[in-house]
Amino acid sequence: MELRAKLLKRYLTAYYGILQITHLMVLGRASVIYAQSNVLPFPASPPPQGWSPQVIPFLFGLGAVDALAASLGVLWAARVLSTHKRDDNFWGQISLCTAISSALVFAVGTIATGAWFNHPQEYFGMAVAFMPVVLIFFVMIFTEDPR
Repeated sequence: MELRAKLLKRYLTAYYGILQITHLMVLGRASVIYAQSNVLPFPASPPPQGWSPQVIPFLFGLGAVDALAASLGVLWAARVLSTHKRDDNFWGQISLCTAISSALVFAVGTIATGAWFNHPQEYFGMAVAFMPVVLIFFVMIFTEDPR
């Protein structure tokens, strides 16, 4: 792998680790607030009618998958950045696939509720923050050194 690709992957890996630490903190905060007040806060606002009772279990399930992917992503990023081991890409690919799949499911579910149309800046901000995750996934796949 050429030097530029290695540096790009390194920066994107660091970004992914920081993004997932932030994600875990947001999920933890939302869980505490929900446990205390039965209000489900998110970094992006709900649709005008609020989250319907049928959507709440969906969001909790997605949050659990996100927490798993984020935890794995933080561990993977820390290992890659501290050891430079090639074999760590397996766990990175699992974390990235899970995170990307979860983001797509979240997007489809929240677009269907109308939340994106009522709060476009918030959802656009989350989408922009997530774009480097998709980039690192493709960088990892297409710059992999097959041995």
